[in-house]
Amino acid sequence: MTEEVREAILAVREDRLRGAKVSMHTKYRLIRQYVRETFDAKDPETGEEPETATEVPSYRTLCRVWKEWFGSSGARQRYARSAELPLKNGHVVVHRPGQVVALDTTVLPVMLRDGVFGDPVKPHLTIALDTYTIRWSRSGSPWSRALRWTSRCCCGT
Repeated sequence: MTEEVREAILAVREDRLRGAKVSMHTKYRLIRQYVRETFDAKDPETGEEPETATEVPSYRTLCRVWKEWFGSSGARQRYARSAELPLKNGHVVVHRPGQVVALDTTVLPVMLRDGVFGDPVKPHLTIALDTYTIRWSRSGSPWSRALRWTSRCCCGT
């Protein structure tokens, strides 16, 4: 995969996230068009065409690459866009509760029976902390002490 084709794939994906859902064959045509217009266009000053045309992989190859990089694209565009986290200066920007959740799992130091006559097992405790709520709690709400204690005990902060 050349850099030109990689750039074309990313540009088409960004464009299609904002627009309507299209088939993979349409994405393939858009990738070819992007490569042709961006890298294989005539030089505006001299009017000469490039010496060699940029080669775009076959349809099946692009299908495999697209699926490997971005998944099957079965989700609605609205949800595919909301799954991407906005970044600001290298940090994730959280705007609403439930957007980013921190998970912590630990094995409890007790033994339980798995069913009535089952073998003894060690249970796992999993805690999910909403990062928006933790940020809000540090601003001085009545729940701040409880949430700080919970996050300190569970997450080590």
